[in-house]
Amino acid sequence: MDFDLNTAGQSVAGVIPAILPVAETTGATPSEMLAAFIVAAEVAARLFRAAPQGWRNSSWHGTGTIGTTAAAIASARLMKLRAEKIPDIIGITVSMAGSLNVNFGTMTKPLHAGRSAQQGVLAAMLGARGFTASQSALEGRGGYFESFVQKWTLEPFADLGRRYDLAETGYRLKPYPSGGLGHAAIDAALELRELIKIDDIAHVEVAISNYAARRITDKYPQTEESAKFSGPYLAAYTLVHGAPMLAAFTEEALHDEVVRSLARKVSVATYAEYADVLEDSPAKVTLTLNDGRKIERSKYYPSGSMQVPMSPAQIKAKFDICAAQAIDGSAAEKIYVMLSTLGEQPSFAEFWPLLRKG
Repeated sequence: MDFDLNTAGQSVAGVIPAILPVAETTGATPSEMLAAFIVAAEVAARLFRAAPQGWRNSSWHGTGTIGTTAAAIASARLMKLRAEKIPDIIGITVSMAGSLNVNFGTMTKPLHAGRSAQQGVLAAMLGARGFTASQSALEGRGGYFESFVQKWTLEPFADLGRRYDLAETGYRLKPYPSGGLGHAAIDAALELRELIKIDDIAHVEVAISNYAARRITDKYPQTEESAKFSGPYLAAYTLVHGAPMLAAFTEEALHDEVVRSLARKVSVATYAEYADVLEDSPAKVTLTLNDGRKIERSKYYPSGSMQVPMSPAQIKAKFDICAAQAIDGSAAEKIYVMLSTLGEQPSFAEFWPLLRKG
């Protein structure tokens, strides 16, 4: 659904789907599951910080590259494997890691998250049973870093276990089920929507960074998946209907004539002031009205970021939208209460049966 969270280049999207079944089959406690996620997130952060420019300028998708190793580390933690097993497990993931940005806007992009979860669990299971791999698979010749990013440093690993990226740089929740690099533009369009009438718009310019432009297209989408990365569609839909939630990514929504008509007036440009920003995804949306006036709104940080966090009510609303796809309302409410107090729960005894009802 592209409705996950971002940290270390969206690399942990497959970690929770890996953690849940392993936690159930190993009989892990809630605190053990939280610890596994923290370990995975910290390792992912360091794999990313080892070459942040390299990852952002490459065609590799962090969910499938970094995420596979992160999911394996989380699984190994829950399986309580001995430390000497970890190098082999990491080495196994190096040959499993992959996924390319060329598949953004297709069904294969979210498959990257599923595959990273699957491969991560498999790597941990193999390592637990004595399967071997290179002990220098990350830094060795022809290894992980050399193959994926070329220029890298192991310096970020020096403070592993002493400094926590989750605490210092945090993570970003997605408020909309679409490509995260387009979310600042959606936020800007939402503000402009309150100021104008659709019929008064002559032109819409969506200005984004060069990095975002590698993911966000200037074409009107032909499929529900490609709609999540279409600048004209996302801007037009937001101005017409408001925040693009799940209903925005349906066949019916793509054929909305009001949206299609407005999308023809949308152009995607480079945000000159922030053209080369890689760390964030600033955007500016400018409306040119029929009378020649221009109205613009710019956003540097998107909703859901540490700088512009979602409120508890917004997070609950997102949970309800997702849960409604799989389980009934009463079960969803009980699950939400448990997840909201996960660190206080002594066991998962009442949790797993609620999920099975789905």
